[in-house]
Amino acid sequence: MIRHRRVFYLNSANRLGGTDASECTLQINIPSHEAFTHVLVVEANIPKSYYLVQAGYNTFTIVENTVPRTITLTPANYGATCFATCLTAALNAGAPAGWAYAVSLPSTMQPQTGKWTFTVAGNNSQPSIVTTTNLYEQLGLDANSTNSFVANTLVSTNVIKLQSEDALYLHSDIVTEVGDDTLQEIYTVGIPDFGIINYKCTEWAVMAKPIKSMKGNTYRFALTDENGRVMNLNGLNWVMTLMVFSVDLPLTLKV
Repeated sequence: MIRHRRVFYLNSANRLGGTDASECTLQINIPSHEAFTHVLVVEANIPKSYYLVQAGYNTFTIVENTVPRTITLTPANYGATCFATCLTAALNAGAPAGWAYAVSLPSTMQPQTGKWTFTVAGNNSQPSIVTTTNLYEQLGLDANSTNSFVANTLVSTNVIKLQSEDALYLHSDIVTEVGDDTLQEIYTVGIPDFGIINYKCTEWAVMAKPIKSMKGNTYRFALTDENGRVMNLNGLNWVMTLMVFSVDLPLTLKV
């Protein structure tokens, strides 16, 4: 049972610090004389303005004749045809003389595997694609793997993923759970690129998090993917309704 509460309306555009709405410091004027036990995101609107290929995570390596070469893709959203075209161009730009790459999915007359086929012609050795944790899902390869062409061909290990994040994680130091500062996870499936992700709490007893002891009125917020990488909202801001409240302990969870 909620005994006492206060509601705050937050806008990342009003941040006190931070270079982007995705990672910022906000002022929340929680009265120091009022004791609260929990914090909850009641509702949030987040622009899906981050890209499938994000700046800073947009490279991988190809090794040709034992020489590594960095392949860089432009930060943006991509469909399959555009991604294949741009990836082919990036592989061919700066390739050894006479080498020619192509990237394709199965044609409409073939069984659809959802995997890239990489081919190379005019080469005198077999290249390898080396991944880190960048772009590996878009390439259909395992993270931190070396993938060598065989007979001038390489087929993706996995089905490719050309959708932006399935879920976002809103972190904040207003939360006190040990080892986890996740204030709220927000699922994004079905939201089109450049649309608005709307989150509404449906069960406060499940979603509430223990609140830290009130010491000052500034709190850090960061919006990340499942790997903890901050999502770049490309200049747009999010808005959120935040509730702090106290309950009759113990808090009964409904699952």
